[in-house]
Amino acid sequence: MASLFLNTFDAALRAVGLRKDTPVKTAPGMPGGTSTPKEPDDEVKQMVQGIIENLKELKGGKQIQTWDVKSYATQVVAGTNYFVKVLVKWEDGNDEYLALRIYKSLPHMGGGSELAGYTIIDEEDEIHYFEPKAKEPAPDEPPAPA
Repeated sequence: MASLFLNTFDAALRAVGLRKDTPVKTAPGMPGGTSTPKEPDDEVKQMVQGIIENLKELKGGKQIQTWDVKSYATQVVAGTNYFVKVLVKWEDGNDEYLALRIYKSLPHMGGGSELAGYTIIDEEDEIHYFEPKAKEPAPDEPPAPA
């Protein structure tokens, strides 16, 4: 019982930004946790289609030759986080597996989807929860407060 309390307290500290040294662990089926990885459906593929252009901007204008959604998991928040594993083939011949974090807002908030972050993963990695990396400030933009 004490272990459950400490784990919950520790996760709460991280959630409000008071402790950032370890990632929040979630388990499938746990409230706030991610689902088990699933095969992609048309809705997820359409969502990726809608944000794939953002990757070009984030990767310095590199052109995408093809992309293929491999799997995804979801997390219900005030909307839904989609964690999507995508194989991207770049025009320069390089292939990368990317984990995309896509946030889809609730219908009364517009229901739109946006790329919240991404990370490079290995082919054998299973898709799971991850924290998006902070956006790099533009050269003329002041850094975000810590």
